[in-house]
Amino acid sequence: MNEYATTPAPGTVRLERLLPGPIDRVWAFLTDPEKRKRWFAGGDMATSGAFTLQFQHSNLTDEPGPERFRTAIEGFPSPCRMVRWEPPHVLAFDWLNAPHTPGADEPPAQLVTWELFERGDKVLFVITHTRLPTRAEMIDVSGGWHAHTDILEALLSGAKPRPFWANIERLEKHYGEAYPQNAAG
Repeated sequence: MNEYATTPAPGTVRLERLLPGPIDRVWAFLTDPEKRKRWFAGGDMATSGAFTLQFQHSNLTDEPGPERFRTAIEGFPSPCRMVRWEPPHVLAFDWLNAPHTPGADEPPAQLVTWELFERGDKVLFVITHTRLPTRAEMIDVSGGWHAHTDILEALLSGAKPRPFWANIERLEKHYGEAYPQNAAG
């Protein structure tokens, strides 16, 4: 299994990570807002329909972050819509692209799918993020999913996570060099 995200199709990134199980424990870290905010984003997650992820990266690290991520550090809501809920194996949500320019056509929502597969006492966590409109967004999303999943893996293992912002910087460099110019299609 490759440690890094791949691009199986234009505008798509996929990350696979083998995590300590059992599957119900990993599912709880995906769906329980108190557990999820420790590695990704808080906010109640609906089993169907609209919900909001609440990002606040100051929950993830006490490391000072770059100014360009000030909004993520201080926190912001991100609207979503659950489109698939199959505990404890699959959930998928449309990540709605808001805000957008008034009067402009609203871009299609990005689709995020989280899948869990039992592998003995481990759990394979697969993240597939589709409908990414640009290579720059694919690089950003790949680095983000990778860094967030690094935190999740550390939490589940009882280890100290890597410094988040230093990891983001390292990962953005890697994905920027790895993804071809036509990655978004």
